[in-house]
Amino acid sequence: MTESLVNQLIDAHHYPRPDQMWDRGDAVEVATGLAAAALHVTGSLPIHHLEEYWLYHPDGIWRIMPKATLRGVVSAWAGTPIYAVDKQGEEKPKPLRINNTKVYVDELEAVCAREGCGDGTFDRAVAGVAFANGFLRVEGASAHLTPLDADHLCRAGYGFDYALVSEAPPMFASYLNSLWDVDQAARLELVQEWLGMAILGLSSTYHRALVLKGRKGSGKSTFIDILKGLLPVGDATGDEASVTPEQFGDDPYLYKLALAKINAVYEGEDRPIMDQARLRAVVSGETISINIKYRAMPLTTRIRCAHIFAYNDLPQVPGAHAAFWDRFIVLDLDRSVRGTSEEIEGLARKILEGERAQLVSWCIEGGLRALARGRYAIPPSCEHQLKLWSGDADSVSAWLDDVAKVDPNWWTDLSTIYKNYRDWAVDAGMSPVNQRTFGRRLRHLDGVLERLCPATRRAQLSIALR
Repeated sequence: MTESLVNQLIDAHHYPRPDQMWDRGDAVEVATGLAAAALHVTGSLPIHHLEEYWLYHPDGIWRIMPKATLRGVVSAWAGTPIYAVDKQGEEKPKPLRINNTKVYVDELEAVCAREGCGDGTFDRAVAGVAFANGFLRVEGASAHLTPLDADHLCRAGYGFDYALVSEAPPMFASYLNSLWDVDQAARLELVQEWLGMAILGLSSTYHRALVLKGRKGSGKSTFIDILKGLLPVGDATGDEASVTPEQFGDDPYLYKLALAKINAVYEGEDRPIMDQARLRAVVSGETISINIKYRAMPLTTRIRCAHIFAYNDLPQVPGAHAAFWDRFIVLDLDRSVRGTSEEIEGLARKILEGERAQLVSWCIEGGLRALARGRYAIPPSCEHQLKLWSGDADSVSAWLDDVAKVDPNWWTDLSTIYKNYRDWAVDAGMSPVNQRTFGRRLRHLDGVLERLCPATRRAQLSIALR
């Protein structure tokens, strides 16, 4: 927030009377004056969204105006005259007294709601991103430049012009190809499409988080640095988050994601992902409720940021279903670049300084291609890595492959099967699911039959222990 804009807000016309006076000087009137000042300076009323106030800027981007700054504006208005009449009926203005600026700024939320620019306003945002030469508006699977306008409700953009780029910038392409030996062209196109959707703010459309798998020194951090640097700049206080999948069940972390444009985790935690339903909802951009401290009602919103997670070893996911695995694309970095000729100090910075504008435009072409296709083009090697992860992370399937088999001619008590599975999982360093989930997973497997034992009336499954 520039000092000049703050000064303009302080000096802007914000009085309800033409004689430059307040009528009452109470919180409602002063908050209405704040909204009027913003309208006078920026051409648009402020927006209250995710517990923050947003103001429109000439570069086509809505940015957060910190509440502390707004309180400073209100404080600067202290002493301005309030219309008053004495006992004799004569006008005798008195100075505006500001006792608690927080009360006045908090009242602005009600003003925004009354004017139709409260929570949920940005849900009506036009798909696209701002550039110096206009707003790149996405319609269907195509995009075209239009003049910058507050009604686009754009919260991110670039300070350079948009121009069509059809070829991958050479430094970036060379770097990506140094990370893996298989499907190089296909993986380059996948990264182009995934990044393009992220730049356009459409990551939740195909609800796929990117997972980087590789040992230390394989280039994961540089990869993430480049991806983060390519995304459009909006409000510096909320552009990025670093929330691991294991933290998606905690509301304070979800609030960070709601403000962010990218959620980038350089080093994923080595513990099981338990709240899988919440993770699916977050990555898919579904409507969720977030409890915020000191707020009476939960905040209802959709998280639309891009997600990228880096792991040395992929985490366990006890009892995960197919819908969980549909939320990920796994890129394995199968080469070590540390200590080799491919390792260049400050490579991310060099690529971003030399190729950022071309990379952004090239990635957008990939995003539009994915929109035309209706999905990402995922290489076979990535599908294979996802299958390996799902097999390793699913302790039930791994146990069945290792020590048991489906046999329609053999019946075993469910309690006996579960005890065998639980002991096996603990010995294998996995987190066993509970017996209820275990039984449900087995019943969904092809060929598994169920009955009640004629003698004991206990549940039995057609599974033989080896």
